[in-house]
Amino acid sequence: MIKTSITVTAKQMQEIEERIFSEGMPVASLMEKAAVFASQKITQLYPLNLYQKVGFIIGCGHNGGDGLVIARELFLQGFQVSLYIPLREKSKDLTKQHLQYAEFLGIASVEFIEDLSTCDFIVDCLFGFGLTRNIEGKLREDIIWLNQQSIPVVSIDIPSGIHTDTGNVLGIAVKAVYTLCLGLWKVGLFLSSAVEYTGSLHLIEIGIPESLLMGEGIRNDDDEREEKNPPLYPPNSEERKREKNQTENVNYSFHCQYVSETNPRIITKEDVKNCLPLPRHVNTHKYKQGNLLLICGSNQYAGAALLAGYGAKCGGSGMITFAVPHGLKKTLISHFPWALVIGLPVKEEGTIISLRNLDLNKYDAIAFGMGIGREVSAYQEQTLAPILNSEVPLIIDADGLNILAEGRYWQTIKQRKSPTILTPHIGEFKRLFPQLNLSENSLEVLKMASKMTNTTILLKGAKTLVSEKGINNWIVNLGTPALARGGSGDVLSGFLGAVIAQTNFNIFPVSKVVATCGWLHQQGGILAAQNHTEMGVDGVTLSEYINKAVVKTLGD
Repeated sequence: MIKTSITVTAKQMQEIEERIFSEGMPVASLMEKAAVFASQKITQLYPLNLYQKVGFIIGCGHNGGDGLVIARELFLQGFQVSLYIPLREKSKDLTKQHLQYAEFLGIASVEFIEDLSTCDFIVDCLFGFGLTRNIEGKLREDIIWLNQQSIPVVSIDIPSGIHTDTGNVLGIAVKAVYTLCLGLWKVGLFLSSAVEYTGSLHLIEIGIPESLLMGEGIRNDDDEREEKNPPLYPPNSEERKREKNQTENVNYSFHCQYVSETNPRIITKEDVKNCLPLPRHVNTHKYKQGNLLLICGSNQYAGAALLAGYGAKCGGSGMITFAVPHGLKKTLISHFPWALVIGLPVKEEGTIISLRNLDLNKYDAIAFGMGIGREVSAYQEQTLAPILNSEVPLIIDADGLNILAEGRYWQTIKQRKSPTILTPHIGEFKRLFPQLNLSENSLEVLKMASKMTNTTILLKGAKTLVSEKGINNWIVNLGTPALARGGSGDVLSGFLGAVIAQTNFNIFPVSKVVATCGWLHQQGGILAAQNHTEMGVDGVTLSEYINKAVVKTLGD
């Protein structure tokens, strides 16, 4: 469903709510609905038999009103509820009414936030979406105190102090254990600056009509698509049903006056399942299942080539060719006897100086840069230039990005017809685009960078972000510190290259395939950490668990 994957800005959420109210939904009724569902989620997280005392920090706006309704519902269930209302005199009318009824019921108010110190958990309803000014004065002191306690905090809609659109901290912000986002995901929740404040994210359904989000003019181009790409399977076969599921949400027009088509989507498990290059046709063969070229490695960073190979192996490409320094041939063959290994000429330090006469256009995808060393930059005309001039999808990672950061080939990249995919972490992104300030609004800056370079960029971080030419944007709502280990990115590049080599881009947008690989990469790290420890997820282990993530995803 679109509501579980769409993200909105504060302005968009405000416009959607105003439309709902204009069509006859009373503000109070929507508040009741949101708060009742949120209270049900809270009682699942903190059951009454284990947690009796709950404190509320109530703001003056509608987020405070939501909090008062939640407080009322928990009070009526038997919780001991205490309200801290620092902005009581500024409360909006509806919030005042809920406060009046809370007082009628006998729900206790406290004068100082410290009076909540004996609570089993605290619900943060101080500020909702739309806050833009820094939190200062007494409220700042209150949040500092709250963050210093060991009491778990549940934030309603968004942790107070987090900017809805950028995820930036507005001076100070509440650190929540859980965030219950109301109605639609707020985009700032998924940006790196907000991650340490949001805790576990949960979406609370409040009944926003899906037709309102999709707007009018929706169409499905199934007939046109099948004329261009005839189905491989009989119309009523299980395989045909699977093939149809893979493409049913592709090429939809997305026209909505409230939500832009450039709004990032949360990639879901269903998206991932439908985007995988499976099932394979019974009459297929290795040359139809993707031919991947990995240009990687050096004497100093031989492990990067191996890890990229392990990633490519779990990506299932029918043919994999390594182009590596000549001295690494035996090592690569011993690990991947089923692959082709081409030895390339090197300089004394063991870094590649030429691609010889490689026919780059015979491959379905090329992944370049993993462990090649920065010394290769002296031989750009013999290495990077022919790769960029190839006519196949290209993934550039690691030292390939460092060479690209010298700025010499951006014009060539802009003119490429085939997809170009860059996979930087935050430090590499800053070197690639020193003129852009990633800390201001990481998502908008990412969109800008991908648009001006005509590329798809996968930005690695606490949450993986993907932008294709600034238009098709995705968020991977998974993350694990288990991947904070050398070699994780090499595995991703190999895996991504293998999947890209098998993908029909007439069916799937590049960005969705890249986000799918990012999701499985993170899921593999999560599964590996569960079965080992976060400290024990090396690249080889990670590649094994990416395979298990694929199996688990298809089986769920």
